[in-house]
Amino acid sequence: MSQDRRMNKPMGGRRDPMGFGRPVEKPKDFKGTFKRLLGYLKPHRLNLIIVLIFAIASTTFTIVTPKISSKALNKLQDAYMVRKMLSEMAKGQNEAVNQLNDKMGDVQKEVVDKIVNQMADGQKKAVEQITNNMADAQEKAVDEMYKGIAIQLHQGVASGQKAAVDNITLQMGKVQRNLVLSFQQQMSSMHQMPQGGQMPPMDPKMLETMQKLMKLPMIDTITDRQKKIEVTLEFIELLENMPSSGQIDAKSLAITKEILSLPLLESVKNPIEKINIIKKFLSLSKNMPSQGQGMSMQLDEKTLNKALSKIPEIKNFNTTSNSTKNKMDKKAMDAAQKLLKLPLIKDIKDPVEKKKTLIELIDIFKSMPNTSGSSSMINASDLNTVKELLLLPDISGIKDEKEKKQTTIKLIDIYSKMPNMNNENTSNEMMDSEQLKRVKELLELPMLNTITDADEKAKVLNKMLDIFGNMPDMKTDNADSKNKFDTKSIKAVQEFLALPKLSTLTSADEKADVAKKILDLSKQMQNTMDNAPKSPKENIQFTDEQINAVITAIRETNGEYDFKYIGKIALILIALYIISTLFSLTMGLVMSGVAQKTVRDLRREVDEKLARLPLKYFDTHLHGDILSRITNDVDTIATTLQQSLTQMITSVITIIGYII
Repeated sequence: MSQDRRMNKPMGGRRDPMGFGRPVEKPKDFKGTFKRLLGYLKPHRLNLIIVLIFAIASTTFTIVTPKISSKALNKLQDAYMVRKMLSEMAKGQNEAVNQLNDKMGDVQKEVVDKIVNQMADGQKKAVEQITNNMADAQEKAVDEMYKGIAIQLHQGVASGQKAAVDNITLQMGKVQRNLVLSFQQQMSSMHQMPQGGQMPPMDPKMLETMQKLMKLPMIDTITDRQKKIEVTLEFIELLENMPSSGQIDAKSLAITKEILSLPLLESVKNPIEKINIIKKFLSLSKNMPSQGQGMSMQLDEKTLNKALSKIPEIKNFNTTSNSTKNKMDKKAMDAAQKLLKLPLIKDIKDPVEKKKTLIELIDIFKSMPNTSGSSSMINASDLNTVKELLLLPDISGIKDEKEKKQTTIKLIDIYSKMPNMNNENTSNEMMDSEQLKRVKELLELPMLNTITDADEKAKVLNKMLDIFGNMPDMKTDNADSKNKFDTKSIKAVQEFLALPKLSTLTSADEKADVAKKILDLSKQMQNTMDNAPKSPKENIQFTDEQINAVITAIRETNGEYDFKYIGKIALILIALYIISTLFSLTMGLVMSGVAQKTVRDLRREVDEKLARLPLKYFDTHLHGDILSRITNDVDTIATTLQQSLTQMITSVITIIGYII
């Protein structure tokens, strides 16, 4: 019974109230246990500090070594990337140069064709403009010439009329004085006859006329021209009633009377009356060859009527027109007559006939003195150039490409000699002298597609790019064109072709500069030129950041593996790993000593405690539990102090180090 009671009695605690099951264990006091453990470690503070220092040092080396090893890896990676990039860029550069050589040949042909077409359009517009200007000049010159003839007619008739009147009155004055003297002599003879003499009978009408004649004022004594004309007309009427004296026939007397009856041209204001007076006077003057006609040029009736039709437009007949202010020689006179007979260009419909008439007009203008009727481009120095332009074949009608180009060059030479053609009526965009010079240079270059020699091709290409750089943007308006690019892309192409080949360079800085330039220029060409050559960047599968890093790496590595630097890194890593291992070993040895000493103290205290316990305690506790506490639990504490505590310290330091 006592044995049963002893067995049912709980070990180290109270029995379960229900009377069966495992005994209730006493709750564990971890806080107190931890404090007691710290109390055991307190005598080993110095060793623990040493362990902490060595743990920090060892962990620090462990953290630093990957960073140091990454430098070596970066060096290797940079060298590999630089090698690959330089190789791909050199390949891309060569391909791009070949593409540009082929493409610029197509560009040259397209630009030349465009220029030829533009110049053909410009030729048509220039010929049309010249035709219009020459037509206006012809019309203005003819109009001015007719006005000049009208003024000359007016002045000639006015002066001829005065001269005729003065001449007639002078002659009539002499006739009057002779008649008066004759009549006086007859009367004196009649008075001297003896008385009873038989006087010849006299016609009463004649006697009356003689009496009127004697009463008439003497014409040669009158100073006023109008009064003299009136007296002369009265005298002519008396003469008409007198028998013919044989000096003046009736027809001449009638013409003379008509001339004197005409009003003086200078005193007439009405233009229609002026025209009638001129016509009448010229008609009467034909029958009076002794009278001045005031005309130096024989005019047909059509020309005379056109000239007289301009009289209403003339304000002042005392001025001399540009066409008549200088006395024209026979050559100029013939040219003027040809001009008047030439049909007006504006009235001609047939283009061939119009061009032929236009050339005749230019020849006429060359023979005439300079007139205000000519336009700004028609003067003595420009007429030959204008004629050259008109005689030039139509570029658009030429089939042979070589002949078309040569004709275009001739047209450019003509343009360079012509007056300003760059006006609002001519839409040619290449009409200033400098651009014409560049266009001519471009047309005179051999075609790139026909050149086989590489050096010659490069020379022609550079020359063409220089010309393009000084010309307006060559971007074509043709939507089907595959070669659209502007001046900016032309300059980029020129710079790209001028770059040295990457494969020939040795200097790291030169390689980096050229590589950077290639990437920048290829980007410009892609942005500003349609159908640009493939960018070297497309051959390299790197991001922009990687490319910038590689450009820097080129300067640093020049695409070569720096094994010396990598060797130094390897030696440093070996040294760090050895030091880290020594620190770890030292830390383990020190911590092992701390753990063993702490366990020794624990076992001593356990031994002392067991010695103080009564026998009753051993009877109430299993021997296995007691042995476990003495051996296993103390060993667990030793393991914890030697391994787990060290790992905990290094782990915390590692986390802090990696965060830093």
